[in-house]
Amino acid sequence: MPSPSLLISVRSLAEARAAVDGGCDRLDVKEPLRGPLGMANLDVIAEIAAFSVQSNGRRNSLPCSVALGEIDDLRKVDGVVALPFGVTDIKLGPARVGTLKCWKQGWRDALARFTSDGRGSVRHVAVAYADWQAADAPRPEEILSAAIEFGADGFLIDTCRKDSGNLLQALSRDDLRRLAAVAHQSEITLALAGSLRLEDLAALVEFGPDVIAVRGAACDRGQRSADVSSTCVRQLKAAICHWFVPAGKAPLHA
Repeated sequence: MPSPSLLISVRSLAEARAAVDGGCDRLDVKEPLRGPLGMANLDVIAEIAAFSVQSNGRRNSLPCSVALGEIDDLRKVDGVVALPFGVTDIKLGPARVGTLKCWKQGWRDALARFTSDGRGSVRHVAVAYADWQAADAPRPEEILSAAIEFGADGFLIDTCRKDSGNLLQALSRDDLRRLAAVAHQSEITLALAGSLRLEDLAALVEFGPDVIAVRGAACDRGQRSADVSSTCVRQLKAAICHWFVPAGKAPLHA
């Protein structure tokens, strides 16, 4: 089993540089003060996306995903938004849509509001909230099924409320195993997030995620509103390399 990619959510170019210096595999642009998938200003998105293409001259271009807020928020927005060059993935949250029927219609409408510059395809990532009841969102298994039906490229399980437990507390291991099995069978990229800490990474091995997405644990003092720290990112990357090893090999023990 290959090691999952480490995705770090950043809110500025300085944070993007710190994340890359720490060894992240993917950048993600969001504004944490605007919610779990808060959309950053377009100029910030453009700056970080351009940096991801240049990648500070150190390696090939990094994938750069962008959080676009909640589907429900976009119902109040008019017009079409052009995504900057360098954006590779976009994701939309399901909070407050209530039913799966509303999610399906909202997903279609929301995606129609964004265009790319034509220099590369943009991947669509469907998001489910582990704390779906508190978020007034459809169940994760419903969104995964619909995402597969619609041909989404990725499926992210996150948490909506960041003050009421992380992913492993919001969903049972049995639920996570079932969701992971369906995602793997359908060959849709599986990303896991939701207030994950360094000490949580070992528990994710059995689910075989393709991507582990982090904000708070990559920041100073473990606070998602603080700045991303290259030291914290480096520790997260080392932990992933420690726990996720190729088949037939046992993880090293500290």
